[in-house]
Amino acid sequence: MLRDWLDPLRLALEREFADRPRVLTLATVARDGSPRARSVVCRSINDEGTHLFVSDARSDKNRQLRARQEVEVVYWLASQRLQYRLRGPATPTTALNDQLWPQLSDATRAMFFWPPPGDLRVEGMGEFPRAVPADAKPPASFETIIFMPMEVERLDLNPHPHDRRRWAMAHEWDVARLNP
Repeated sequence: MLRDWLDPLRLALEREFADRPRVLTLATVARDGSPRARSVVCRSINDEGTHLFVSDARSDKNRQLRARQEVEVVYWLASQRLQYRLRGPATPTTALNDQLWPQLSDATRAMFFWPPPGDLRVEGMGEFPRAVPADAKPPASFETIIFMPMEVERLDLNPHPHDRRRWAMAHEWDVARLNP
């Protein structure tokens, strides 16, 4: 049943983004219980459906994930009129940094050397390098977020009525058709 949602998701992402970054919305829960959503880039999806993102350890997002791992990820694939919503735990780690660091652009690597994200910007607080080469050592602020979906919903707006399905992991992946 994993293949029932994973292969179509990968194919849809390839059609939608081709060689452009696969941008999605990642929603976390703040300390006060309020939702927080932001756009992130999915760096890879393995054969078990695990998604990898990179993030700054100093960010609110990573602090929120260390306190509460439950997240929802949303892909809106406008040209295909498809929405994928995935829920499950996401964990910040440094375990995969050596694998992902060289794959980033020089400009993306540079952002991890900037002053802490979300802090007030004050003149003279730090440098904002434009580029960092792949052979540079990743700073302590560089983390990988490992996201493992435990529930996946796909909403296809093309047929009438719309087609909505949910895959949920119990002991194995089960699928159910839902009203749109």
